[in-house]
Amino acid sequence: MYVLFKNIVFLLHFFGKGLTMKKLIVAATLLACGLFATSAQSQGEKKAEPKCPVSGKKIDKEQSVDFNGGKVYFCCGNCPKAF
Repeated sequence: MYVLFKNIVFLLHFFGKGLTMKKLIVAATLLACGLFATSAQSQGEKKAEPKCPVSGKKIDKEQSVDFNGGKVYFCCGNCPKAF
């Protein structure tokens, strides 16, 4: 969102000095790049959900075991046995 705002402010300053075809093309290109960057950021904000290493299902925070100095979480009580 910041990129889009930054481009809009730049365009307003840019157009204040007189409109030419070259300035119009540059402004349109910058605006398109800003919109593309904003769209890419919003799509990339999906958070990965942790999954059980045995079944691949969503984990249950109550089901965990200590492993190599850390915790491994599972979806159910049977998966730690299979791990």
